[in-house]
Amino acid sequence: MVRDLKILMTAMIAFWGWMAAFGNVMSLGEAYSEVELVTSMTAAADAGGPTLPWATSNPLIVWLGVAVIVGSKLGAGIFCSVALVKMIPARRSEAASFVKAKQWAVFGTGFAALLLFGGFTVFGEFVFLMWTDPKLGGAADAAGRYGMMLAVLMVFLAQPESEA
Repeated sequence: MVRDLKILMTAMIAFWGWMAAFGNVMSLGEAYSEVELVTSMTAAADAGGPTLPWATSNPLIVWLGVAVIVGSKLGAGIFCSVALVKMIPARRSEAASFVKAKQWAVFGTGFAALLLFGGFTVFGEFVFLMWTDPKLGGAADAAGRYGMMLAVLMVFLAQPESEA
């Protein structure tokens, strides 16, 4: 039963990754505007905060940020979908086979958690002071929530397997 639960969790993570990437791609203009708002650090400057030398509206940097956001979600969708294809037939096999099959799920989930943490918390909030803009607080909160949930799910998925 635990293996079935791991498969269902992996399916939900894959679904989240595909849908979140699709949503970002369907609203690329909005994603670009929000990333530019973060990297330009206008909210920090408007609040009387420091003008840091790395504040930028350079389109290359902004598109790189958008690509990291979309890519992390797409990566989770792809990696966890690959895992599903491998996990479903291995669910009644010996433990070693299921462990091998689920490695893509552990990686995909960790990949998404890492990029949500790195992209939003480290770069967005710490480097570009995203927290100074109340408009962007919801995105940072959501990224923290998703990143934490994905990290917990990664630990669950990585737990040792008992024999079927």
